[in-house]
Amino acid sequence: MFALRKRWILAMANATPVTSQTTPRTAQRRFSGRQAFWLGLGLLVLAFGFFSWLLFQPSGNNGAINLLPIGKAAPSFTLTNSQGTPVTLSQLRGHPLMINFWSTTCGPCQSETPLLQRTYTQYKSQGFLVLGVSETDPLPSVIQFANDYALTYPLLPDLQRKVNDRYGVTGLPVSYFIDAQGIIRYTVNGALTPQTLQYGLRTIGLSA
Repeated sequence: MFALRKRWILAMANATPVTSQTTPRTAQRRFSGRQAFWLGLGLLVLAFGFFSWLLFQPSGNNGAINLLPIGKAAPSFTLTNSQGTPVTLSQLRGHPLMINFWSTTCGPCQSETPLLQRTYTQYKSQGFLVLGVSETDPLPSVIQFANDYALTYPLLPDLQRKVNDRYGVTGLPVSYFIDAQGIIRYTVNGALTPQTLQYGLRTIGLSA
């Protein structure tokens, strides 16, 4: 009996408690799982934020590096307007003007058109001109666009994109503000806003 009790005591003394080995490992596994979850969630949030930033960048930025520099003389060109009359840029010297590159299928171009017409009506008494150079639009589409928006400034179809290419236009709309001496003073790559339009007008010597 004594020997049996002694063997039982020795066995208990040599036994390794189960909880002393498994509990830390279990806790470590749970902690690592938590870390992985929050790390993955953080990366997902960062990726979502980055792609959201890209999504909401202005569409016109793709062509910004190609536009002609401010301070350069605007290259002359000749295009025929929607009434069949040739218009040559160099012959308009003495007038502050804006060249607006657009297309009938361009949504932002459509949204800024009423603003352009109002601005032309307001400042034409000061000699201000607007030239709407369309990109590859056929003449009937240009004429219909002018009628739909009751436009009174000249629209110039650029069927072969020669003027668009010369002015570095790779995305629409684009606007150049040119002073009476024919010098580029300001450019807007993307849809005009009342603020950018007013600033551009000031750079070519016009005031409200």
